[in-house]
Amino acid sequence: QPFQGSQKHRAKGRDYLRERYKAGQGNKQQKLRQNKWINRQVTEVANQGDLEGLLDTSIYHLAQMNSINLVTALHRVTKLVASGRTDVTVEQLLEMPQFVELWETVNSQIELRLKGQTQDEEAFEVQCMSIVCWSCATLRLYAEDIFDIISEIASPRLYELKTFELSNMVWAYAKLQLGKPEFYNAVSVRVLKREQGQFSLQCLSMLAWSYASVRDRNVPLFASLSKEMT
Repeated sequence: QPFQGSQKHRAKGRDYLRERYKAGQGNKQQKLRQNKWINRQVTEVANQGDLEGLLDTSIYHLAQMNSINLVTALHRVTKLVASGRTDVTVEQLLEMPQFVELWETVNSQIELRLKGQTQDEEAFEVQCMSIVCWSCATLRLYAEDIFDIISEIASPRLYELKTFELSNMVWAYAKLQLGKPEFYNAVSVRVLKREQGQFSLQCLSMLAWSYASVRDRNVPLFASLSKEMT
């Protein structure tokens, strides 16, 4: 079933964006220092294996977080639960109010990024979206609407992604059986124009698995991948 937060949490996500705009009126260097400090707080708590503390820390700083802070929090929460370092299951995590609020905030930022309505100078970049995709696939969080938005934003900008970011993004789409043919075609064009050795063997394997998983019979792509992998 598609993952959907409550209207209450969607409203909180929009409130977050308004707070970010107000906070953005301050000194840019001060904001940068603040966001780096928030990232350290998030990673330090995550390294302790404290899921509740990680979620609470994320929500406490939510109004001051930029897109990097948000995806760092989402990524660390995902890794913590997926690794089994906590007793909380994925199903339980998806029901936790703190996680829903974090997710809806990420969701709202990406939606506004598509519409060009975000007032945040540090708008969600495609690199951050790759992490969002990986987190969703790892948690089996079936968010079709947001994946459609991400593919629309990312497809013309795939060259901005590092090779592992691109491979992770495609893997996530295939894992959840999401993505329109236009997205996979755009990725194929990007991969076929790669330089020899640009993608690691792991990245090439992930791409091959992804296209096989969605039954995309892209003969030129498979031939290219096979040639470099053998």
